[in-house]
Amino acid sequence: SQLIHLHIHMLFPTRFPGEVLRRMHGGALVFTALGLVNGRDDDALARLQLAALRRKYYQWATTRPMACFTARILADYLGLEPMALKSDPPHPQEVLVPADRLIDTLLRVWRDPDADALTPHLLAICDLHTHHAYTGANSHLREFSNAMWTRVPIAALLVFKLRAMLGLASPTVDHPLMDSVLGTLPGSTKPVPDPLLERARARMGQDG
Repeated sequence: SQLIHLHIHMLFPTRFPGEVLRRMHGGALVFTALGLVNGRDDDALARLQLAALRRKYYQWATTRPMACFTARILADYLGLEPMALKSDPPHPQEVLVPADRLIDTLLRVWRDPDADALTPHLLAICDLHTHHAYTGANSHLREFSNAMWTRVPIAALLVFKLRAMLGLASPTVDHPLMDSVLGTLPGSTKPVPDPLLERARARMGQDG
């Protein structure tokens, strides 16, 4: 579905010269992280999403710390220009836990060869996740207000995955989110070809 959205946005100026479609949702970045965590060591979709961000295909209407973190750490991992994204609104409400300082700190240390150096920062990012996996009053201010991501610590899992791809060990994080199968990094999987997806991919290649 993410590839379809990207394809639509890429082709939009062909039909409407000079216009840019901005209908991509910030939550797509978190699904990109999940795909990387669950799939092969393939960063192609991550590169496409970051390019879409730079082309301003995204609408960023609400606070999205995990999406912001995903974009920034993927840009850092891929050696691309840093993403100038901030999650906290200029005037945050009292119910919001400041996210940017936690994200900035974790981004500074995520490549540290000493796995234990990451532990307090991963604990903080997991706590931030629980704050945003919320469906009560003012849930519209939170990133995960629809219960889809309540128990999936996607930021910590993405750090684990990228460190594994770099040959670095990751720490054991003693947090309730990490104490389930949803908080465990899946093993590597082999791709299973799908004829429908292959035809879609071939058409996208044909379209450039």
